Amino acid sequence: MSKRKKITLIQPDSPFLFNPLTFPNLGLLDISAYLKKKNYNPDFYDLTGGVNLPENLHSDIFGFSSQITQFRSVVEMQKKLRKQNPNSLFVIGGPFPTHSPQECLKEGFDVVVNGEGEKAIIDIANNYPHIENKVHTTKDYVDTEITNHIPDMIILADLKPPSLSGSASTSGSWETRDLQTEIMDTGNFCTLVAGTSTSFELEPGTYDVMVEAPAYKVDTHQARLKDITNTSYIYGTTSSASSLYDGMSNSLIVTRLDNLLVNTQYKIEHRTQTPNATNGFGGQASDFGSDNLYLIVRLKKIK
Repeated sequence: MSKRKKITLIQPDSPFLFNPLTFPNLGLLDISAYLKKKNYNPDFYDLTGGVNLPENLHSDIFGFSSQITQFRSVVEMQKKLRKQNPNSLFVIGGPFPTHSPQECLKEGFDVVVNGEGEKAIIDIANNYPHIENKVHTTKDYVDTEITNHIPDMIILADLKPPSLSGSASTSGSWETRDLQTEIMDTGNFCTLVAGTSTSFELEPGTYDVMVEAPAYKVDTHQARLKDITNTSYIYGTTSSASSLYDGMSNSLIVTRLDNLLVNTQYKIEHRTQTPNATNGFGGQASDFGSDNLYLIVRLKKIK
């Protein structure tokens, strides 16, 4: 009986976030649990909060998850580990690899998992060290009937370079938040409206929505989702971010957009109690060397 391959799963840090738990590592935890059901015994390293990998780490297969803003650090880890493990297989999955698999291959990864990864990683492990497909997609492993019930995911963000803050805020009026980056759109149901850097358009359907809108040193604040097409609003939580003690908090919007019959445009608006003319909608972490994420919109297409 052949020896089971050693598999190591790595969740990178998210230093660009005010709250690292914004992106909990559920994907890799699911994959780890699935591997154990299939009699593998993977190692799992969660680097959230600046944890370092052990020195001289060895494995047959290394698996990474990556957002767009984590990708450069994941590439650096991959290159460092490959020097110690020249014959190992390096696999990457998550939102950015799903969106840009060829970019991941160019950076030296051996296999890209596009979509759900549980069955893909089993196939990769069982066939190691042979690689038949460099890009593994959900449809390769799931029946069409089941695939049709997997919701499409959309992730939009206000993503800015290290030198830029989340923009100024004034008090007493609703201000439009920046939203210029599409991180993920598995079904191509969403379009960023050209010429705005603030608005997005959804195709007909039903969508679950979660918005996290941070504010910094503005005291009480609240975000809302504006339906531009129909001039209606959905309001988020009222939160507090102290202007005296470097306060930061999110206003959360959680809702369902039910049965859109036509293409509909939306944007995020935000109102603050106290003006912050420098970085009311997010203070930059310029010394971390990574892009800053100031607003995130997640949508799941239900039907």
